[in-house]
Amino acid sequence: MTSYCFLDRFPVEILHILFNYIPIPELYYNLYNVSDYINAILIHYSISLINLKSFLQYHVDFICHHIKPNQIISLKLFDDIDNNGQSELFFSHFHIEQFTQLQSLTLINIENTFLEFILPNLNRLNHLRSFSFDTTEDYRMINKDYRLRFTQSTSILLNTCTNLLSQLKQLTLYNVQEMTLKSLSCLHHLTISECSTTELKRICSEIPQLKSFNACLQGDPIYIKDLSSLSNLTWLILKIDVFKNQFLSMNFIEEFLPNLFQLKHFEFQANYGDDFDDGKRW
Repeated sequence: MTSYCFLDRFPVEILHILFNYIPIPELYYNLYNVSDYINAILIHYSISLINLKSFLQYHVDFICHHIKPNQIISLKLFDDIDNNGQSELFFSHFHIEQFTQLQSLTLINIENTFLEFILPNLNRLNHLRSFSFDTTEDYRMINKDYRLRFTQSTSILLNTCTNLLSQLKQLTLYNVQEMTLKSLSCLHHLTISECSTTELKRICSEIPQLKSFNACLQGDPIYIKDLSSLSNLTWLILKIDVFKNQFLSMNFIEEFLPNLFQLKHFEFQANYGDDFDDGKRW
């Protein structure tokens, strides 16, 4: 194809900046084959994010025919009722190990049968630094065995991806039960959807280098004092679901919060408690 258009006058650097403001489906659907010059730029353009949740079904197939996996920096796979099967369609074109430049991977509501083809090969992604693997609340309501599914998938991750865990900077999981946390030696940012007090103690003991921690804590609130050992925290978000026969007061917060000298952002939510509206104690 030999064609020319007005956009051919722009340098590559300017077009890359412009491309960053255009959704990926629209970018490739509208600009591919406009000219040889634009095609050459699109082929080598580093795609900051592919989010399948925002893609229509025909977008997925079209994009897969016009991109290379080594262009993608961040990938988000999200399966639900509205876009069920898009992740499977996407990976009918690619294998996860082809995403050699991938730095961030998010897997939401992905079925175990499909995960078996993804998780064992994550060790091959040498640039991956952020990994999110979780389920939504709607998914948990429909799939009552989600805890068992998650445990099975986590087992695959632990048995096959030791190198990956040691290189991660950011991690999001439903829980960290039965995980060996000491392998997360470089981890700085951790998000846990369901965290027991036992898991909290292990996190504080085995990952003291954390800089941000976001968790929904369940169980006896007395153990939140262990957070004082995370002295490097700059960002802390806590949702605490205590048992109905237990009570959460400002005293528990005062046991750890004054020790977090570097903390700049703190969010707190509790289903039971008292004294939190006393401004003098904050």
